[in-house]
Amino acid sequence: MKVEIFLDEERIHYSYAILSECASKIFLIDPGIDIYPYLEFAKDNEAAILGIIQTSPYAHFTVSHLQLQALTGAAIYCSQIAAITDSYKSFQDGESIEFGKIKLKSLNVGAYLAGSIVVILEHKGIDAVIFTGLADICLLDQIFSLPKGAIVYPLHR
Repeated sequence: MKVEIFLDEERIHYSYAILSECASKIFLIDPGIDIYPYLEFAKDNEAAILGIIQTSPYAHFTVSHLQLQALTGAAIYCSQIAAITDSYKSFQDGESIEFGKIKLKSLNVGAYLAGSIVVILEHKGIDAVIFTGLADICLLDQIFSLPKGAIVYPLHR
């Protein structure tokens, strides 16, 4: 498993690629406007982009998500509230997506930010990484107990 961090310095926006090396598949978390770094990452790792997960409902990224979907066939996942077109699949509280030895689990935090989810990456049975659109990690810890040793990756810092 590999997590690649992408930073759009102009927008102070972080996005992530989760690579299952054994399955040669990638899930993108909150990809930004410029799609080419993600396509290059997939090419460099000889892997296919399987899905895109949007943790927060930011409409200005919609075009790039749809472009990535058109080029790769990747499914786009988000909370039911944030699904603005039929191209989006609902990724609700308690649901999970598995690829390779990775399980991505959805946690609804819509009460704190409408349409938002937290994605928990489980690898080999351990909750190892948390991806969130919430910038306040203390607030995230109030919503649920952060697993010991888990790395938290926010959308913004």
